[in-house]
Amino acid sequence: MFADIGVGQGLVNELSKASGNEDRIGAAESVSSALCAIGIAAILLLISGLALAVGNDLAAFIGVRSPQVVAETNSAIMVYVTMFSFWLPFTLVSRVHVGFQEGFENAIWQTLASVTSMGAQLIAIRLQGDLVTLVICLCGVPALVGFANGVYLFRFQKPWLMPRVALVRIDKLKSLLRTGLSLFWLQLIGTLSLQSDNIIIARHLGVDQVADYSVVVRLFNVMGQLALMASSQLWGAYGEAYARRDLEWIRTALWTSNARTIGGLMAGSICLILFGQQALRWWTNDNVHVSIGLIVCIAIATVVTTMGYPCAIFLLSTNNLKFGAIVTPITAIATFAAKIVFVQHMGPSGLALGAAIPHLLLNSGPQFAYCRGLLTRLQREWQLPAEARS
Repeated sequence: MFADIGVGQGLVNELSKASGNEDRIGAAESVSSALCAIGIAAILLLISGLALAVGNDLAAFIGVRSPQVVAETNSAIMVYVTMFSFWLPFTLVSRVHVGFQEGFENAIWQTLASVTSMGAQLIAIRLQGDLVTLVICLCGVPALVGFANGVYLFRFQKPWLMPRVALVRIDKLKSLLRTGLSLFWLQLIGTLSLQSDNIIIARHLGVDQVADYSVVVRLFNVMGQLALMASSQLWGAYGEAYARRDLEWIRTALWTSNARTIGGLMAGSICLILFGQQALRWWTNDNVHVSIGLIVCIAIATVVTTMGYPCAIFLLSTNNLKFGAIVTPITAIATFAAKIVFVQHMGPSGLALGAAIPHLLLNSGPQFAYCRGLLTRLQREWQLPAEARS
């Protein structure tokens, strides 16, 4: 998610805009410039990763003590860094598919990568391969599938997008990095905020309470992942419609996506509230027992923290980043503080409510209002004649 410092998502925005304007040259320049940026990042990652692996005993750092396993682990880490650096530039191929709204084709390639990687790992395990072999199957096979995807895309499907040094543009690089770093920053803050739960529980309630809470959250995370997946499918479409100034389509798609997301989250939450305890007992072989109150609180937190995905995707895909840049850090700080206060008075349930209340008051609610105001402003601006806008 973070290795490309947001350049991949920035490329999706640029390609969506170029597609809306039917600008093939601009799209090709964006692809070449993005590949240049990611290529440099991959080289730096490879050099720094290998230097760190060679100069330090990373196996000992992660707790490996057996001398025989230490050597194998250090070798596996070096292979992983190499394979990951080789794979990183090919992640842009999937971004190209998303930018041109080729979600089905992108899903086929990603599924192929996952299946072949899993198959290679199973074969390696069956043949009693060492750790290095497993790492190659884990990272090397998806990289080869990504390479094949790139060859098919740039050689046969869209040869006019073939990356070339002559098409690298400084202004495109600046635009991609500006957008990419903004997206990277927002994703990083959001991820750190979400991942703080286990630390807070362990610190204030004890390590023994972490497992039960994490299992319940993982059950509800499925809904959040589905909501994000469904909302993200419109990323490229929003960008293209924004470039075409098709406000009616944007408005219809945005509010329809919001209604479906909230409706789906509510329906899923009700089902988990009614049957969640039984599902947890079956899933954990009757080892986890949680109160219905905790399940209800986590359900509320899940709905509140994920119902804003459609609006967030719309704002990100159209480079309207100022709202998120202001609201996201404030929400993260308020959420972290609220979690600590609530968990001390209400236990694990307070952790969920400590996430829900700041998100509702500082993020999801204001975000809905901001999107409504943005659409009103766009309608006013886009209806003006060109002379008035200039």
